[in-house]
Order: sequence, then structure tokens, then C-alpha cells
Amino acid sequence: MQNTDAYTVVAGVDGSPQSHEALAWAAEEARIRGGRLVAVTAWELPILTTGGYETVSMDREAFASVAAGLLDSALQTLTRGMSPFRRWSVTDRRRRSSSKPPKTRTWWS
Repeated sequence: MQNTDAYTVVAGVDGSPQSHEALAWAAEEARIRGGRLVAVTAWELPILTTGGYETVSMDREAFASVAAGLLDSALQTLTRGMSPFRRWSVTDRRRRSSSKPPKTRTWWS
């Protein structure tokens, strides 16, 4: 019995030079194996207090936007100088309270 699932390589991106190198390695591995590349980044909302019971309000969308920007920047760096015929498809899987489907962005170098 053969496995018909697509080969998937996952790389975490945190904006560091090492994560950019890991992403480049993962992209090449996915290309060699004819699979797909999944690039991910994570963030968490910090818990800040003012010394009492009151908490400081944080903007979740601002943190999500910074994380998405890190991922976008890493993917742009990855595709810089690549053949214009090479295409990457990235699915935005951030979960929200709404039932909107995930957005898919296609990258051209």
C-alpha cells in the first residue's frame, strides 16, 4: 500500500537569520521530494499587570499583524532571486472567532 499524502516540510520562522536558513533548507527539501512547504510563526499575547488587579489592554490584531509580517518578510527573502516560474502557495490559518475561510496567498519571485 502506498501513501498518497503529499510530502510536507514544516519550518518555523521567528525573524532570526537561523530561521531564514531553516526555511531555505525546508523549501529545498520540499522541492526535492515534490512536496509542499508550510512556513509557520507563532505569537502569544503577553500578560501585563500594573501592580494591582488591573491588567493592561493589548491589541491582539497588532500582535497578529507583526507575526504575519515576519512570515511575509521571510517568504519574500526566500523567493528573492528565484525563477519567475517557481510559485509558492501559503495558507493563512490564523483562527478567529468568525467562520471566514483561511486566506491563501500565492508568491511569485
